[in-house]
Amino acid sequence: MTDLQPPPPQSPPAIPSPAPKQSRPAPSPSPRRRLLILTLRHLVSAKEYSALRRRGPRAVKSLVPTRGEFEAVANAPDLDDYFPAATRAGVRMLVLGNVVLNVWDLVTVRRKRQRARVSVGAFLRVVMDRSNFLSSLSLAVLIVVHRVLYRFFHQLRANLSLPQAKTFRVKYPRASRLFLAPSAPALAASVSGLALAIHPKIERRVTIAAYALVKAMEFYYNRLEDKGYFQNRPWWFGSWLLFPLTSGQLLYTFIFDRDCFPPEYGSFITKYSQEYLQARPASLPVSQPWPGPHTVLDSLSKIATLRYPPFTSPILFPDARALPASLAAITPVVAPAHPSITSLQCALLHPAEPSCLKTYIHFWASELPRIIKFLAAVYSLAYLPRYRRVLSHPFTTLQKLLQATGRTSLFITGALGSAWAANCLFQKLLPRTLLPKSRFFLAGLLGGTWAFADRAAGRANFLYSFRIFLVSAWKVLVKRGWVRSVRNGDVALFVLALAAINCVYDKDPGAVGGAAARRGLGSLRGRGFRDCLDERRTAVVAEGTGKGEVGGKVVGKEGEKKGVKKM
Repeated sequence: MTDLQPPPPQSPPAIPSPAPKQSRPAPSPSPRRRLLILTLRHLVSAKEYSALRRRGPRAVKSLVPTRGEFEAVANAPDLDDYFPAATRAGVRMLVLGNVVLNVWDLVTVRRKRQRARVSVGAFLRVVMDRSNFLSSLSLAVLIVVHRVLYRFFHQLRANLSLPQAKTFRVKYPRASRLFLAPSAPALAASVSGLALAIHPKIERRVTIAAYALVKAMEFYYNRLEDKGYFQNRPWWFGSWLLFPLTSGQLLYTFIFDRDCFPPEYGSFITKYSQEYLQARPASLPVSQPWPGPHTVLDSLSKIATLRYPPFTSPILFPDARALPASLAAITPVVAPAHPSITSLQCALLHPAEPSCLKTYIHFWASELPRIIKFLAAVYSLAYLPRYRRVLSHPFTTLQKLLQATGRTSLFITGALGSAWAANCLFQKLLPRTLLPKSRFFLAGLLGGTWAFADRAAGRANFLYSFRIFLVSAWKVLVKRGWVRSVRNGDVALFVLALAAINCVYDKDPGAVGGAAARRGLGSLRGRGFRDCLDERRTAVVAEGTGKGEVGGKVVGKEGEKKGVKKM
C-alpha cells in the first residue's frame, strides 16, 4: 500500500496588476485658441500663465485656454522660444520700469511737500505721466531688439563659417569679412541703443548716455590694465586723480553757472555746508528778510565779478558806504558781522567768526558727525541685498562697513570744507584783481585732493562725480556758445558706448567690473541673468584643475574678486 502524500500547497491565484494609466494627450485647441496662445506666449511664460489662470475668476477661466492647451502649443518642438522670451523680457521691463519710476516720483513729490499726504490729483498726475511710460518703453525696446540682433548676426556668422558657405565668401569677400568679424554680433546688436530716442528729452536721458560713456571708458581701462599697460605706474596713480579736476570745475559751475549744475548735487553741498552758508536765526522775526543759500551763492559770484570789494563794518562806521545795489540782499548777514573782518566774502561766509582757520575747524566738528550718520545709513542699505554674507560673516562685514564709512566721510568732509576754506585763504594770499573767478576752480581743485584718503575704495564715487562733470561741462560750453548742441547727440553717444561695452564683454568678460554689470550684459544676449565669469570659475573648480582661462586671463582658486578692479 503506497503512502498517500498530501498535495503540494497551491499558491493563490495571482491578482492581475492594473494596467498603467495612459496619460491622455492634451486636447488640441481650436484655431482661435491656438492663435490666442501664440500671442500670449509673447507676454507670459507657461509657468506664469498657469499661476495667473489659477488665481483668476471662474468666469475668465472658461474663456481662456487651459493649462494643458497652453503648454501643448507653447512647448511644441517645432516652435522656437527665443523671440517670445525676448518679448517677455521686454514686457516685464516695461511694467517694472514704469512702476519703479512712478513710485520714485510719488516719493519725491511727498518729500517736497514735507511728508504731507499726496492728493488724489497729484497721484493721478504722477501715474499718468507719459514720460515714465516712454522711459520704460525705450528700455524694453532696447532689450528686445538687442537680443534679436545679437542672435541673428551670431547665427549668420556661424553659418558663414561653414564649408557650404564658401561660394558666398568667395563671391562677396568684403561682406564676408564684415560678418565674420569676431565683434560683428556685438556691434550689430549695439544698434538697439537707438531705442533711447524713444526716451523723453529730459535730464535723465543725458544722464543715461553719460553713464554708458563712463562705463565704457572704465571697462576699456580695465582691459588695458589686464594686458599689462600700467604695470610700472607709480603707487599714487589711480582714479582718485579724476576728482580734483571734477571738483574744481563743479565748484566753478556751482557759483557762476548754477543752471548747468545738477540740483541733487547742489542740494547735498548746501545741506552739509551750514558753517559757511548761514541759516536763518531762530530769533529773527518772520517779517525780516534773510538770504537763502542760492542768494548767498549768487552774491559770491557778484563779489568775484566786482573783484572782491573790501568790507567796512557798519558797527564801527555807521556812515560808511552801503553795499552795491546788486548785493543788497545779503545786508542782513554782513551788517552784524564781526568788526575785525575786512573781506566782504569772509563777512558773508562766516560773519560771527573773524578767524578763517577757526571756522574751518568748526566745520569739521559740526559736519563730520552728520556726514558719518548719512553715509552709515547709505552703506547699511547697500548691504541689504547681501544679507546672507552679512549673517555668515557679521564681524568682517561690520569692519568693512566702518572702514568704508570712515574713509568716505573723511574724504567728503575734507573736500567740502577745504574748498570753502581755500577761498578764504586766497583772500589773504592773492591780490583782489588776480584770478577773481578762477580762484573758485583752484579752491575746488585743492579740496578735491582729499580724494586721496578714499583712493582704495572710492572709485565709484569718483566716476559718479566724473559723469556729473562731463554733463555739466558740456552744458556750460553750449550756454556760452563755444560749441553747438547736436540733435540727438546723446543717443548717438549711447550707441557708441554700448558698442564699446559689448566688444569689451565679448573679448574679456573680466574687464567688466561688477557681477551685476556682467549679468545685465548676459541677459541682453538672451543667456539669462547669469554671471559667465562665476560660472567659468565654478566649472574650473569642479573639474579639480584649480586653474582656467577666462577672457584671456588665468583664473585660479583665489581668482579675481568678482571683477572689482582698482585703478
